[in-house]
Amino acid sequence: VESVVSFVTQGWVFARVSQRFPIEKMLPVAFAITGLGLALMPFARSLPELFLLGAVFSFGTGLSSPAMNDLIASKIAPEHHGAAYGAVQSAKSISFVVAPMLGGILFDVK
Repeated sequence: VESVVSFVTQGWVFARVSQRFPIEKMLPVAFAITGLGLALMPFARSLPELFLLGAVFSFGTGLSSPAMNDLIASKIAPEHHGAAYGAVQSAKSISFVVAPMLGGILFDVK
């Protein structure tokens, strides 16, 4: 479900939204949607609620990922694009490991 939502968001929604709103304004909204979906997931009381919140999270990431790429392309000199994209992808990869560890530590504290 999440992959389909992210695919549709990146391929269809982002194309339309990015034409109406500047990336600098859209990116914080996308991050807020992502955070909302992620923050509410632990409180899901059923599998359908969890899937719905996962879809909200995926919608936010589906907006933020291409927006970040667009922002990098517009703000960074072309000869530095590779390094900038690499840094962003590295940060994302590290966050996939560090964030769950920090979450586990926070919820394990008694």
